[in-house]
Amino acid sequence: MNPSYPELLHKVKTQGHTHVSQHGNTMEYLGATVLSMPGEIVRRTNINYNIGYMEALQLIAGVYNIHAMIEAAPNASHKLFTLPMAYGPRVAIQMPRLIEKLKEDPSTRQAIAFIGTPADGATNDPPCTTTIQFLLRQGVLYGFVAMRSWDLIKGLPYDFMMFHALVAVTAHCLGVQPGPVLVNAASAHIYERDMEREAMVDSGRSFAINPNLPTDWMLIREMAQEQVLNFSEWNKAE
Repeated sequence: MNPSYPELLHKVKTQGHTHVSQHGNTMEYLGATVLSMPGEIVRRTNINYNIGYMEALQLIAGVYNIHAMIEAAPNASHKLFTLPMAYGPRVAIQMPRLIEKLKEDPSTRQAIAFIGTPADGATNDPPCTTTIQFLLRQGVLYGFVAMRSWDLIKGLPYDFMMFHALVAVTAHCLGVQPGPVLVNAASAHIYERDMEREAMVDSGRSFAINPNLPTDWMLIREMAQEQVLNFSEWNKAE
């Protein structure tokens, strides 16, 4: 059985090993897997859900807009939001073909969005996520994510919001139910400075898209682009 987020945190803290990284000492576990149920949101100390919502919007919109991110989270460390690390410009352009492939062959194992590319190189700062695969089974769309590196305290809560948003919108375009997201991370780690920070699945919140959205990816993408540009005009997350 694939572990939940709390189980993965426990495993890293009790079975991980100290690793010195360029950003500080970590407790690291290699080859970690975690299962997140549809719409599941993770809460942690000092979380700003606007970051997750904005990252999800920019992923669907296919854009990188640092000004919108600053508006959504003025107190965040914005140096972490860079164009090379942005998923939207890499993923959104691939989605129409992937959705069409899933419509043509619902049993396909070829619906994969490639995020990391050889052009990123080993010495640059490539995206933490390398691929996102979609599998449609018995009317449920599953997301399978491969990551090279995963910060389980600061990064994971926002990453889950992005992944669930992408699966939910794709499922909506297909007329099926969004399913769980399974993440495989080569390096799952917690920075020493974050070891005592509270983090858990938020039982009081869940993610869901508006069921009245159009079922055409490009129309949804245009709507997401508009929301990115007009973030201050729609209700921000608490």
